[in-house]
Amino acid sequence: MRYGLLVIAFSTVLVASGPKSSRAADGGTIFEQLTSRTRPATETWGAGKPEAAGRVLRFPTDRGIGRVLVGQRPAEARWWNLSLGWSGKVLAQAQGDVTVPVGMRVRLEVNDSSRRVHHALAALASDDIQHVSFYHCRCVDDELCEILSHLTGLDAVMMGESQITRKGVAYLASLPNLQCLAMLCSLTAHDLAPLVDAKRLEYLNIGGDKTRDATLAILPKLTQVTQLGLGGAAVGEGLQHVGAMENLQWLNLEALRDPDIDLHLKHVSRLTNLRVLSLKNTLIGDGGLYHLRNLTTLEELELFSNPNTGRVTGRGLQNLRNLKNLRRLYLPSGTWTDAEIAFMADFDKLENVNLWSDGLTDGALETASQMAALEVLELRSKKITDAGMEHLVKCPRLRDVTLSVPIHRDGLRHLAGCSSLRRLSIWRTEVVGEDLAELARYPALEELSLCRIRLGQTGAAHVGKLSKVHTLRMYLLQSSLTDDDLAQISRMTSLETLQTSGRKGENAITNPGVIHLAGLPRIKNLYISGCEHVTDEGLLAFAGHPTIRCLRFAGASCHHTTIQSLRRSNPDLEVMIVP
Repeated sequence: MRYGLLVIAFSTVLVASGPKSSRAADGGTIFEQLTSRTRPATETWGAGKPEAAGRVLRFPTDRGIGRVLVGQRPAEARWWNLSLGWSGKVLAQAQGDVTVPVGMRVRLEVNDSSRRVHHALAALASDDIQHVSFYHCRCVDDELCEILSHLTGLDAVMMGESQITRKGVAYLASLPNLQCLAMLCSLTAHDLAPLVDAKRLEYLNIGGDKTRDATLAILPKLTQVTQLGLGGAAVGEGLQHVGAMENLQWLNLEALRDPDIDLHLKHVSRLTNLRVLSLKNTLIGDGGLYHLRNLTTLEELELFSNPNTGRVTGRGLQNLRNLKNLRRLYLPSGTWTDAEIAFMADFDKLENVNLWSDGLTDGALETASQMAALEVLELRSKKITDAGMEHLVKCPRLRDVTLSVPIHRDGLRHLAGCSSLRRLSIWRTEVVGEDLAELARYPALEELSLCRIRLGQTGAAHVGKLSKVHTLRMYLLQSSLTDDDLAQISRMTSLETLQTSGRKGENAITNPGVIHLAGLPRIKNLYISGCEHVTDEGLLAFAGHPTIRCLRFAGASCHHTTIQSLRRSNPDLEVMIVP
């Protein structure tokens, strides 16, 4: 997939594929009015800077319209939905002159719903931004789409609720580089018809509860689209139109609550090139899985549902036995047995799987040990024992394990034999604080999550000795987190992110504990809850800290001047105090 920018003059776009520009009473187009008339006195614009260090984006100086993010799209992102999840780095608020480093991709996230946005976007150069999101505002109408049509460097446009019509869709379709379009859809198939001319369009998301079966009639004509999102759509039989999209490779049907989805998935069975399919939070059952049995090109399949519907059984899972190209399989909770998942031992490409069933025993781990490519494993069962952990040592690539099984210290000791394990999440287990001493045996451990564990007198001390761990998360601990615990954690010389959560009043953290954390030499992100006894004194310990980038404290008592002081000492610091 190429992402280079193709800058085409406005007149060329208009003649080649764009809609006729709307004319105002004075004879000019909306774009001409906004770019030629004198700015109102309330709006002032950046005067500009030399562009030797990068291009300069010019926004209103009186008040921002959102924020500017920059970065490179991840090289491994094959799918637009992954690319859209890329957060990049927040460069600046969209206010005044913003200099973009050379070679960086720009995403503009708009959060202003006023007409100021129309003026601001009209002032941008055609190739200033590549990605624009309107998810946090409701300012998108046909006039704004006309303005966007002049930003010929755009390849991604995302919007929530809008007031656009077929005319607005035509303006968007005229963008020569448009590859991604996402919008909550209340339009008809006729309204969406101009997208046939968006020849580079790869990703289309028209989900939302206003999308109806009839809307999907346009889809077979969009032969250029390989990735389709219909999350939350009120559709059923309309999936027949999806089934006619012979080039489709990625399909998101998340949160379709059609009670007859099993029947309508017969249309999806025609998508013989499909590689990724999400049916998360749908009502799929064994009948629906039957229609997926011949989709042998599938690499990722998401079936998880919350709340669990109970409609997928161990017998239904047998329909997946021929899907041997799967790399990621996410199942709902179930009651299946070791024998009913035994076929997965032949899935030699499977990298990521969750096994959540109280019918599973150590035999399920023996099956997992035969998955040669296994990297990520989530376990949830009341019947798995410490001895079962030994099977996982046979997984040479296993790097990420989540445990919700009743193991003890011996189980942790066995798991230490997985020399490639980098991330460990201990959730609902029988492990207690003193058992965490076994973590010192894990040679590659970098991320640790602890949930519902009683640290006791020694747990934090054992965690504090993990010199390679850069991310530590502690959720709903069964004992109060104390200043002494934080003193032990402050010994983690590689720690960059620390996150705790708990209900109000559960923790016993005071200023001295927070001051201990300020001694962490590499800390970047600190999210601490239960800080009812933390005041300005504790927070000011981070003033001038060389690496800290984000401070979020829940319950702390803090004067606004303290926050101002912290930001003055570090302009890049984000400070948030949650009541």
